[in-house]
Amino acid sequence: MFFVVSAFSQTTDKQAREVSDAFMRDIAAGRTEAAIERWHKAGAEQFEQQFLKTTAASSIRSNVENCGRPAAVTPLQDGKPEVGELVTQDRKIKQLIFLYRVRTPRGLRRFDVTVEAGETGEYHVAGLGCGILKE
Repeated sequence: MFFVVSAFSQTTDKQAREVSDAFMRDIAAGRTEAAIERWHKAGAEQFEQQFLKTTAASSIRSNVENCGRPAAVTPLQDGKPEVGELVTQDRKIKQLIFLYRVRTPRGLRRFDVTVEAGETGEYHVAGLGCGILKE
């Protein structure tokens, strides 16, 4: 499995951006359960759903511990995502990565929210990362 990244798309998928922005608002407000639900994947089996919830909770917790809880969140790149593909043996999954400038108690950070469309076309969060933002 590998990830191919191209330059950010000139067109932003509005639904994907709304999922990403809502996810970041939930994290900033301390609504972890609501953020975990955005990691939900429509059509997934119950076992996979439980795995996704566990993954989401762990990722949110570790990113907030490492970078601090977001206090002020601003989209980077005018809200346009970086576009990539997750390539597995049996399919390619288009992923949109939205970048945010985030003020935390530990200073400025960059949070990355990966969003992808499920088999039903419904967007969900598929990943979260954070790091120090250099100005």
